[in-house]
Amino acid sequence: MSATSKEFLQLREYIHASRELTGWITGAKVLALLSGAIDSGVIDALRTKRSAQQISDITNIDKQIIVDLCLALEFHGIVQKDGEYYQLTPDFALLSSPTAAIPLSNVVHHAGVMIRTLQTVAPSDVSYTTTSAEDILAMAEGAGISALSSSPHVGQESIALLMPEVEALWQGGAHHLEVGCGVGNALFGTVSTYPKVTAVGIEIDELTATEVERRARILGVIDRVELRRMDARELQDEGTFDTIQWSQFFFPTASRPVVLHAMHRALKPGGYLFMPWMGSVSNDMQPSRLQKLSIALHALRSGSASYLGYLNDVIGDTPKRRKVERRSAALNRLLFTRWGVPVLSVEDLESEIKSNGFAVIRSVHTPVSQFVLTRGLLLAQREIA
Repeated sequence: MSATSKEFLQLREYIHASRELTGWITGAKVLALLSGAIDSGVIDALRTKRSAQQISDITNIDKQIIVDLCLALEFHGIVQKDGEYYQLTPDFALLSSPTAAIPLSNVVHHAGVMIRTLQTVAPSDVSYTTTSAEDILAMAEGAGISALSSSPHVGQESIALLMPEVEALWQGGAHHLEVGCGVGNALFGTVSTYPKVTAVGIEIDELTATEVERRARILGVIDRVELRRMDARELQDEGTFDTIQWSQFFFPTASRPVVLHAMHRALKPGGYLFMPWMGSVSNDMQPSRLQKLSIALHALRSGSASYLGYLNDVIGDTPKRRKVERRSAALNRLLFTRWGVPVLSVEDLESEIKSNGFAVIRSVHTPVSQFVLTRGLLLAQREIA
């Protein structure tokens, strides 16, 4: 029995309906391919122009597999071929550089953790702090601009622009605390940008804390940075710090009141607490656009290069990007609630801070980036009694 016209029309409808799904599947395959190429050492080998045999000798992978792998990488714009030699394209050579803003391996491994987490839909008892040490390290390495990159001061430039009260203290030599410092990207950015600052970083995960110490030695700031391997709920300092950064993205609901109380006690009266926040599905982007334009003009007048990021963000604020942002926010909400971490609106975050004794000063938007969760900063203060 031959196929009917109706069957062909139904198949055509199916193909049309699955176009976006097909794109997602292709993207997932390419990300998996790239992850395998990174973990096997192939990407590192391709940073120099080499033949398939040379790459095979370096990685101990069969030559024919290398040829097939490089062909797939070439078709996806990752590798270019010159005769019998292969090498990363200029874009991927930049992305995979150890001094990239966020090195390629960190981006891919960070994405891998998020993908695996989202695959589990049913509720579980797993919190962020009880996930594997390898996954916590991968999340930390992919969060923010690397302190080992060629652009370690960009984040601090934004803080100086958005929170001049904090920068004034740092210029004078403040004692700074980061609660949940990860691998120290923000912490080291601060101490390297402001040479009078001394700092303490708190990190609960041992593997991640070891990476903090390694980076401190590489950057030559180990004499100004104290690392405490501890649960932030056990912080006992009283009136010690001028400024505190709280990486609140990674603190489960149950721990937050205790941590906020400890930070309030540890902060000097009049000292500042600031934290990042991520976008929500319901956020109205129009106020953000107006605010960013105002910040861009202020940065331009003050001679800060930050105006470029804000101006580009305003120009790129299109309905298409807003749709992408809402999609991302919906996925992030699922992701972090899987770890027991609340994804709070700016208003709810402000309410949480106020209820724990802080005075909220302002909330400001930051430029959108596809690799960074932060969409803004909230600044608060421990009031002087």
